[in-house]
Amino acid sequence: MQAQADRDLPQRVYRYHHRIVDRFGRRAATLVVLADERPGWRPDSYEEELWGCRVQFKYPICKLLDFGRDREALEASSNPAALVIAAASVASGYNCSHSGDMLKLWLSSFKFVN
Repeated sequence: MQAQADRDLPQRVYRYHHRIVDRFGRRAATLVVLADERPGWRPDSYEEELWGCRVQFKYPICKLLDFGRDREALEASSNPAALVIAAASVASGYNCSHSGDMLKLWLSSFKFVN
């Protein structure tokens, strides 16, 4: 999840993806949730090229702004990703400077934690 625009995000997503693949020796799918407030910021790929060697990595994105703030509809959805999107929508409304804070907020929003 990315809560603000960051020009380094595509390269970071590429690195994280390959670290997971290297660590576990399995294929992996990467999805980026964009929780920022800029409608036009939608990074969905990373590319680099040097001396004829080229890498292109494309990944799907989920822009929370596209779903609005209808938490009830997301919670009622049968799509498993809808709960993650609903939780991210709740979390994006708060200033969580640490990933642990966001996880606690996410869990508490669905009554997993008191």
